[in-house]
Amino acid sequence: MNSRERFLSAMSFNAPDTVPMPCLFQRFEAETIRRWQREGLPRDVHVVEHFGFERIELAPVSLGLLPAGSLADSEDAREWQVGTDREHAEEAVVRTDRVKETYPVREPDHWPALRQRLNPASPARYPRFWDDYVRSRRGRDYPLGIAVDGPFSSLREWMGLRGLARALRESRGWVAEMVEYLGDFAVAAAARAVRDLDLDFAIVRERSACRASVVASPSDLGQLLSPCYRKLSDFLASAGVGVRLVEAPGNVADLIPTWVESGLNGLCFVEAGAGLDANALRRQYGRSLALIGNIDHQALATSRRDVADEIQAKVPGLLSAGGYIPTPDHPVSSEVQLEDYEHYLATLRSL
Repeated sequence: MNSRERFLSAMSFNAPDTVPMPCLFQRFEAETIRRWQREGLPRDVHVVEHFGFERIELAPVSLGLLPAGSLADSEDAREWQVGTDREHAEEAVVRTDRVKETYPVREPDHWPALRQRLNPASPARYPRFWDDYVRSRRGRDYPLGIAVDGPFSSLREWMGLRGLARALRESRGWVAEMVEYLGDFAVAAAARAVRDLDLDFAIVRERSACRASVVASPSDLGQLLSPCYRKLSDFLASAGVGVRLVEAPGNVADLIPTWVESGLNGLCFVEAGAGLDANALRRQYGRSLALIGNIDHQALATSRRDVADEIQAKVPGLLSAGGYIPTPDHPVSSEVQLEDYEHYLATLRSL
């Protein structure tokens, strides 16, 4: 099997010829690489090639705000403290210990200005070399996909958790309008990529979903967000994009039913440290939910016996059942020695 066949086989609950290790799902802290270089990792090699990870790619499509930029502005509230020292010389000290954070969407009147930055037809969403890119990806032997921010992550970024909670209480219709537009926008903005490329997967990034319970109950949020998920999922499925992942760290167990019922059929990175158990999720959702992750990254920083136990408790059974790619649930920390990480990879490959 090539990398593309192996990835699709694993994600469609078939049996790949070996343990798939797509590089997109292998993550490291910056300090980890620096430590490994001190321990002998050559500085002039590509980490992906050095560790033997497989190629996987996201198409260079911008499916967010244009122009992009910081949305939560931190405003320093400066205070001047003036006094005298023992020699009666004045001394002025600037204090900036109070910070006020503001978000661009605080009232319904703020939404139209932000919506202008979500023009799906903006020429800048696709690179000028797009036609050449499309030609170069025909007949590839590795998986290719796209990534888009999910509706909850977008609202959280624009409004903050408190602002979103308040809007749901006071102006729910306005929030529903934004969610509806986000679904229409994602479909329209991604249409060219889906038309031109034979895409293998898509990722919906809900990176703050674990904090959704701060805003509303899971059922309430599911009712609000599921039309957006369904619209995007149906669009992708109709175009033959069979792998539709949600990237959502943390304990997101309460939101998984909404995603599955909406047609999203995979989750990464199933976070063991947050209490998620890939074996339990497999029993609960069967072939409706492919899984990526769930290797407790903290185990990698302990003994090799602990690493072996972590792998044996999860990976063989999940691999045999299909719909699983093993990878740490967090970026590998700098507490992990290079030789121990290499031993971890060798243990996985021995399966």
